[in-house]
Order: sequence, then structure tokens, then C-alpha cells
Amino acid sequence: PDNLTWSRANGALLVASHDSLWELFWHLRDPASHASGGVYRVPSRGQVERIFWDDGHRVDAPSVALESSGYLLIGQVFDDELLLCAQGRSD
Repeated sequence: PDNLTWSRANGALLVASHDSLWELFWHLRDPASHASGGVYRVPSRGQVERIFWDDGHRVDAPSVALESSGYLLIGQVFDDELLLCAQGRSD
């Protein structure tokens, strides 16, 4: 896991995580190599839920996530773009 944030929407902990440290390493050496990862919601009680996953083509090596007003904003380790996702949609 990387940076942890609290969701204002429901008080759950949001955890951005890399699937593979090897992918992260190769992405550092070669930006054309993608690093997969996801965002997980950890409620105070109940099951951990994966709320986002990507193979690295939309967002490389997710490092932080923020939930607000029905959106999920995801930051990356090395790249300077952010990914904005509308929650509750499958696209």
C-alpha cells in the first residue's frame, strides 16, 4: 500500500496498492512498461472491497485515492496525470 486516505463519503479507509513491485520497478526504468494496481475501500466493519483496478494503461502504479461527490480521483507514483472516475459506472 502507498498513501492512505479517509473517505468523507463513508468514513472508510482508502488504500492505493501496486499489484507487483517488479512491474513498479520496470515502469520506473521504462515508462512504456505499465504497472498495474488498484484502490481498496476498508470499512471500519465489514469486508475489504476493491473499488478500482487497472492493468496500467489508464493509470500506472496508483499511489493515492480520494472519494468525493460520487467520484474517485487517483494519483500515480511517477506520472503527473490524475485519473477521475465516476463511481457506480462500469466504463
